[in-house]
Amino acid sequence: MGREVGSSLFCFDRQLTLVSYILKRKKCVLLLSTMHHDDAANEDQERKPDIVLFHNEMKSGVDTVDHLVRVYTCKRRTQRWPMVLWFNTLDYAVLAACVI
Repeated sequence: MGREVGSSLFCFDRQLTLVSYILKRKKCVLLLSTMHHDDAANEDQERKPDIVLFHNEMKSGVDTVDHLVRVYTCKRRTQRWPMVLWFNTLDYAVLAACVI
């Protein structure tokens, strides 16, 4: 029942590629990419599609940014959602300004 582990399904549109990759039994990874336009898969790493490998390489950068925003934050405790949104935006803007 279902697909085998390591199998991939691709869906292509003009500028988009959607991949469905079975990582484990009952564990499906869905990724949408505007950078990849083919169904290339790496035979060395459990037939993982290039989109999944690229995502795995780049997610450490996201983890680093999230860590820096948590450490150097300007947030205040508030129950008002517009203020929460403002403080989150301000945190990322401050980090971007420090990088530049």
